[in-house]
Amino acid sequence: MRLVAARLMIEETRHPMDQIALESGFIDIRRMREAFVRQYGQPPQTPRRLAKAA
Repeated sequence: MRLVAARLMIEETRHPMDQIALESGFIDIRRMREAFVRQYGQPPQTPRRLAKAA
């Protein structure tokens, strides 16, 4: 559930990644990034770039 919340915030806001990590329940950005790569096979910056391009 944390990853879903984080992904939505990444795609729909311009909040800094560290703020998104904390607000979605991660201890820090490093742990959010590791979870993202495990789940989605890409770092959290990738969906942000794709959302900006759309």
